[in-house]
Amino acid sequence: MSMQLLQTVMSTQFDNPKYKLMLAQMAHEADENDTCHTAIGDIAKQCCLNLGKTFQCIQDLEQAGYIKIEKNIRDVCFKLNPARISEKSVRQ
Repeated sequence: MSMQLLQTVMSTQFDNPKYKLMLAQMAHEADENDTCHTAIGDIAKQCCLNLGKTFQCIQDLEQAGYIKIEKNIRDVCFKLNPARISEKSVRQ
């Protein structure tokens, strides 16, 4: 778990509470490189969202620059962008 990243997410206001919830869950699951290796289905379950809403939130977060989706042969992981999240916090 990345405590600093989680703290950054929790102190930031987002337009959609689902974004904050999903980023907080990803930060909770992230390693020391701010990368979350949790499956999309597990993120959906942990955030109490259906898969459609989860996919939409992930796309929105990537488009806004909060995460980068990294795909490889075995899985998908999400690289969180603490600088972008902090930038949003400062602008509020």
